[in-house]
Amino acid sequence: MTESLFDLPPVARARRTDPPESHEAAKSVTELTARQNAVLECLRFAAIPLSDPELADQYRVGASTFEWPEQSDSGLRTRRAELVKRQLVEKTGTTRLKTGRTAALW
Repeated sequence: MTESLFDLPPVARARRTDPPESHEAAKSVTELTARQNAVLECLRFAAIPLSDPELADQYRVGASTFEWPEQSDSGLRTRRAELVKRQLVEKTGTTRLKTGRTAALW
């Protein structure tokens, strides 16, 4: 059986330029925050890749059912980016939005 991104443990990171204390703090982080976990659950629940605007829409629909914490669209993008950095979410392609711009799918 092949491991999926959802099977991998979370990974905290620090930049090379960060002070030693930041690297130690990153090593001590092993669990997802409630907001990160809610975004990950939302992406799993959708079962198809979502753009950030679609993620925001899907999150709003599921928030009351799954009791996810309230988050702004900007907050959702930030949590999604954190999950990408932790290698729990990956870019799967692109799509064209109604505005004509392209967006990454996660």
